[in-house]
Amino acid sequence: MEGTGQFGYRLLWAVDVEKYSRRDTRAQLLAQTELSEVLADAATAAGLDRGNWKTESRGDGELAVLPVHIDVAHAVGQFTRQMEVALADLNHGRPEPERLRLRLAMHYGTLTPGPFGYAGQAPIVASRLLDGRPLRRRLAEHPDQDLALAVSASLYDDVIMGGFCPLDPATFVPFRIAAKGATYRGLLYQPAEQAQALNGPTGPTGENRPVRMTGHVPGDAAAEASGAEERGAVVLYLNRAAR
Repeated sequence: MEGTGQFGYRLLWAVDVEKYSRRDTRAQLLAQTELSEVLADAATAAGLDRGNWKTESRGDGELAVLPVHIDVAHAVGQFTRQMEVALADLNHGRPEPERLRLRLAMHYGTLTPGPFGYAGQAPIVASRLLDGRPLRRRLAEHPDQDLALAVSASLYDDVIMGGFCPLDPATFVPFRIAAKGATYRGLLYQPAEQAQALNGPTGPTGENRPVRMTGHVPGDAAAEASGAEERGAVVLYLNRAAR
């Protein structure tokens, strides 16, 4: 795909560091170094060659486009789990202000290389999910966790919901983000214990189970979405109001 000017489908993810701008210069440099090490360690443990990724540095994070031949289901599941392991090892025994905490967004879609980076919908979708409130809120409300993950609705439907990925579909909760005149649909990854609490005693077959992001957003959710531009990115949960 590189150099052809044609679109292609690729797996990509975007990651950044929580509260990066609040750190002084020395702490920012440390965060960049540690982020690079965590990504490399997680990739190696997941059986991925980070040297084959096409990356764009973003100061406090990275956009990574994986090779066309990648096993998408394996990459999504194993990289997520190994990121959790790598962060746990890095942050063990550290006081909270010194921990490296990350937001991670994944998508599979169309893009093409350009003179100033990748163009197409895929990088936009990943960036919107990464910058939205659901991931930021996840870290803020769960100080014991160091990784917040969101996947696009299409990636969830095609890979995770289909059972091809090691990640349990029941540990994802759907949301919508309105940003810059467009709506982006994704699912927020929840640890198993959180998914059980959200789904209630009936488990994943209950009223609030994760669902495919299709169809009409009912009632109040649609009203909130229409005004979301003025407020920035907003999370809208299906079957219940956002907190």
